[in-house]
Amino acid sequence: MLHLLPHAYVCRGRKVMLDCGIHPGLHGASSLPYLTNEDLDEISVALITHFHLDHCAAVPYLIGHTTFKACMRQHAPAAKHTPTALLPLTAVPGPHESTLDA
Repeated sequence: MLHLLPHAYVCRGRKVMLDCGIHPGLHGASSLPYLTNEDLDEISVALITHFHLDHCAAVPYLIGHTTFKACMRQHAPAAKHTPTALLPLTAVPGPHESTLDA
């Protein structure tokens, strides 16, 4: 299975995750990025650059199905649309749950 890894960088001693999108060519849980709780525990902030599915559509999964507790920031236009546009994606199951491919 192909997984996308969100980009993580260290800046001033803190780990920053850049974007958290889905793979647009895949469906269900296979479209989600590969995220481990151990890696997420090291993230200080997640920055969402813009409102494209490959950059922000896994945010509901990140918040609802992982141990992610860091701060999240978005570009102002993206933040305005994210809550309503991503609402249908909140039902995307995790990798160990049933998939939407049925």
